[in-house]
Amino acid sequence: MATISRYTGGVVELTSDRLEDLRARLQGEVLLPDDADYDTARTVWNAAVDKRPALIARGVDATDVAEAVKFARRHDILVSVRCGGHNIAGKAIAENGLMIDLTPICGVQVEPENKTAVVGGGAALGDLDRATQAYSTPCAQAGIDGERQNRSGRMPRWQIAQNSSLHLRMNA
Repeated sequence: MATISRYTGGVVELTSDRLEDLRARLQGEVLLPDDADYDTARTVWNAAVDKRPALIARGVDATDVAEAVKFARRHDILVSVRCGGHNIAGKAIAENGLMIDLTPICGVQVEPENKTAVVGGGAALGDLDRATQAYSTPCAQAGIDGERQNRSGRMPRWQIAQNSSLHLRMNA
């Protein structure tokens, strides 16, 4: 059982059955504070940020992200999304909420003929740089996740599931 913050305020108790239901719907992991990888998964770049989500859903694809969002909506759970973990204010972590961790979705597929790249929601600029350098085509886009999130650190629930990857235009 876990006590978790509601999106609309207050808290809700999640039974073991509900947590197992979420685990069964995801290919990725669902972590609780007692799990071995929890502290590593909740850590962000700014060491001054020490927030503790009640649950961490580590999505491996857009389906996992959508299932985590549906779960949050069904149970009125406060949700946040961790992309690269570089937001200085730590908005990627909902205190006592559900943090959807996109870092496992970090692939970059370069389409050199179109001078575009499809970038996973958890990719960092280093991932993008490594992929585009192979084509001698650097990418000038900065702040991949921050730009998608309108600099707020959070996205509306319906938009999260729609934006698990981002298309970028590379410089000529």
